[in-house]
Amino acid sequence: MNGHYAQAGGPNGAFLELETVRSVLRFLDYQNRGLKLKDRGMRASRRAVEAEDADGRVTTYSLEPDGRVSRLEFLDGQSINMLTGQPIPLVQSYEFSGHRVIQGVLTPMKIELFINGLRSDSMELSSVRYNSAIPDSQFRP
Repeated sequence: MNGHYAQAGGPNGAFLELETVRSVLRFLDYQNRGLKLKDRGMRASRRAVEAEDADGRVTTYSLEPDGRVSRLEFLDGQSINMLTGQPIPLVQSYEFSGHRVIQGVLTPMKIELFINGLRSDSMELSSVRYNSAIPDSQFRP
């Protein structure tokens, strides 16, 4: 197959995968989720921890000295080199920064997406409310 194909199925699928299969909460609950963890040592001032699920999907989490997850990285499919025809892995990573405690939850206010080390997207939150009542009509077309 030529071109890019992602396991998660495009940007929306990738976001859902990030929030479910590769979420920080899943990482923190690794024993109940059946994840195998491997310490990959220090990268600058961050500890790298690799989590592998039963399907062989690997996510690497970068932990700050205070324990915050500041980055996660995973293989997100591949593209084909147009000159050689060889596959090129697509590595997707998310960086979390600008943390604030909101309603008792440490929350990153800035999230950046990188693909093969190049920034692809960035989101900065100005406010967050957890468990806010939102009427169903807001989600209907």
